[in-house]
Amino acid sequence: MGRERIICYSGWYGMRKEVLSALNRVRLATLMVCWQWV
Repeated sequence: MGRERIICYSGWYGMRKEVLSALNRVRLATLMVCWQWV
């Protein structure tokens, strides 16, 4: 049971990391657009 729980947590953590990296990419894109406007 413990092993299954660890696998579940690692899956959630990997998903969260991918979501965070996607958010960082969006933030970088918006920064680039802001710099172009300024």
